[in-house]
Amino acid sequence: MQKQNPKWLELFITAFGAQGLIALAWWLGSLHASRIRAARGSYPILNITGGPGTGKSGLIGALWWLLGESDGKSISVTRTTKAGLAHTLFTPIDWPVVIDECWDGMSENDADRIDWDALKACYSGTTMARLTSADKTTQETRFQGALVIMGGPLTNEALCQRTVNVELTHNGHSEETRAAIASLSQLTWAELGEFKTAAKRHRAQVLNLMHRMEAKFVDCLLDDTGHNLMQRAATNHAQLRVMLDALGDLYAVPEAQLQQAHALVHQMAWSCCSPR
Repeated sequence: MQKQNPKWLELFITAFGAQGLIALAWWLGSLHASRIRAARGSYPILNITGGPGTGKSGLIGALWWLLGESDGKSISVTRTTKAGLAHTLFTPIDWPVVIDECWDGMSENDADRIDWDALKACYSGTTMARLTSADKTTQETRFQGALVIMGGPLTNEALCQRTVNVELTHNGHSEETRAAIASLSQLTWAELGEFKTAAKRHRAQVLNLMHRMEAKFVDCLLDDTGHNLMQRAATNHAQLRVMLDALGDLYAVPEAQLQQAHALVHQMAWSCCSPR
C-alpha cells in the first residue's frame, strides 16, 4: 500500500510531538471503535490531561479539524445536563465524543451533571440506561462512538482502569511548535479532510491489524512489566500500539517519531503497574 505523506502530518508532529501522535492514533481508531469492540470486546477511553497552557485545547482542536469540524463537538461539563450528555453520547457511530473542562475549575455541582460510573459502558459498548426527554421513560441504548475525557486526571477508579492517559506538559513548546499549530489552522478542509476519507477507506486493514497484533503487544507488555500489569491495562495500551502501527501503515510517519510514540505508550503502561 502506498503510504500517504500529506502536508498536515509534518505540521501535526512538529506541533504536538509523541503525545500528539498517540492521540492521533487513538483518533484513527475512534473511526472504527464499534467494530473494534465487536471484534475485541473493548476500545479504551482516552484521557487527555495537563496543566493550563499545555496545549490540550490546541490538540483536540487539531484532531477535530482532521474530521472537518471547525469547532468540534465537545461537551462542556459546566454547560450540559445528564439528558444532553446522553443525547450526545448515543448519537454517533464510529465517531469521537469529547467531554471537556473536567476538573478545570469544575464545582461539585458540575461534577454531578455526569454519572461517571455509568461511562464505563463507553469502554465495552455495553448498554446504558437513557432517560428520554419526551415522555421521561428509560431506554437501554448502546454506546457506539469513542470517548475522550479532557481536563484533569480522573478520580473514578473503575473509569481509570478503562482509560489510556496522554499527559501534556510544557516541555518542547517553542516558536516552532506554535508556528506549526498556526499553519495547521490555515490549511483548507480539502487538505485536512483526507484523514477521515483515508481512515474509512482502510477499515479492513485496521481491523485486520488489530486482530493480528493486539495479543502480541499484550504479551510484550505483560512480560516487560513482570506481569504486574492488569490484563485490562495491558489490552488498552496494546490496542494503542496497534493503532500507532496502523497510522504508520497509512502515512509516512518518520520511524524515529513512531518509535518514540511506542516507547511513550510503554511508559504509560508502566505507570499503571501495581506494586508487588
